[in-house]
Amino acid sequence: MAIARPNAVLGSRKVVLAEAEKVTATWTSTFTRDPFEVAPETKIAFLLELNETALAVSALSFVSSRLLCVDEQKDFGSSEGSRIAQRPVAGAVERRAIGASRRLSPLMVPALRLAAFTVHVDLGCDSNV
Repeated sequence: MAIARPNAVLGSRKVVLAEAEKVTATWTSTFTRDPFEVAPETKIAFLLELNETALAVSALSFVSSRLLCVDEQKDFGSSEGSRIAQRPVAGAVERRAIGASRRLSPLMVPALRLAAFTVHVDLGCDSNV
């Protein structure tokens, strides 16, 4: 109550929002190929090839990779009648390479960098991620 009484004064003033125009719109991320339309077998084969290429580097003793894809459906509606639909689609390849004595950055292994670029093109994941 000690906090509520002083704050009650603020609630007595009427808040008037600015008028907003009615907006109806849709938006979808740009991508060359929907990653959810790519067969799981194709994704698995790509990841196995990525690991095989990385293991060809003699300094590496362990590699792992995974493909992350997100497809969201977002809808907004306002009391003024606006309706906005969004479909952000994003993807990324996460990879880890460990050498015999220390962890190596993927940027130190050109094969990993090249393969990461390939997944964005072949599987259609958004390159903004």
